[in-house]
Amino acid sequence: AWARARARWATGRLAEAESLLAAADVDAAPFEVRAYARVARALVADRQGERAEAVGRYRAAAAYLEEHSTYDAPFVVAPLREWIRTGLAASPTNAAMPAMPDLQNVPR
Repeated sequence: AWARARARWATGRLAEAESLLAAADVDAAPFEVRAYARVARALVADRQGERAEAVGRYRAAAAYLEEHSTYDAPFVVAPLREWIRTGLAASPTNAAMPAMPDLQNVPR
């Protein structure tokens, strides 16, 4: 779903990207997938001009990270925290959809 959502984002089909990301933002999803989906959904809302919705989603993503503080892998969580911080400060409407890191725990 992530690659398809990125393709929709790149072609301006944001409603379709949101739909794909929503499917990854579910209880059954692995922590990393759901965390990235939550932040990306906030970015999509910002890009669609839905600032209030975006701020709520950034806050929900931050709360999700706090609720799962045991998952604090620097290459996974640190970029999310930065995107949340940046998104809460101002609407990054021209930002690219973030790349999802390798989530298979392959040593870097």
